[in-house]
Amino acid sequence: TFTIVQARHTISASFSVINQPPQVTAGPDQTITLPSSATLTGTATADGLPSGALTTSWSQVSGPGTVTFGNPAALSTTASFSTAGTYTLRLTASDSALTSSDEVIITVNPVVVTTYTITATAGTGGTISPSGSVAVTAGGSQTFTMAAAAGYQIAGVLVDGPNVGALATYTFTDV
Repeated sequence: TFTIVQARHTISASFSVINQPPQVTAGPDQTITLPSSATLTGTATADGLPSGALTTSWSQVSGPGTVTFGNPAALSTTASFSTAGTYTLRLTASDSALTSSDEVIITVNPVVVTTYTITATAGTGGTISPSGSVAVTAGGSQTFTMAAAAGYQIAGVLVDGPNVGALATYTFTDV
């Protein structure tokens, strides 16, 4: 404070920009089905203070299993999950002075197993094994064995209607 002004005086003030934390977005919540991976597309920006590179990293916050990141330091990467459940993943960004983060929730559904039913029946004079309604996983195979009783022979095997011959075994492949 100047109380007695006897000469000209000047006063000036200088200001500097205050470093702000990075702005981080982890992307939208997702739902996937195993064995698919989630595609993570985060964003992070900084104000340039202090000078230097902005570093980023993905990490697992919670979930019933483990998460494997394609490249945990990349903003856009993939995440693979060991088991079904709900996972929280965090994208963290640092400008070397300040750090901020955002989270994304990934709901991982279990593997969808498709099964088909093959109905196996034998007429009088023999057996087919297995018999009845037989569940077969999509892409799988199932072999059936036909056996004639004493005094009988296999006359034919019908598969979806047509006779495929007098076979002792028949295998459905890549069901």
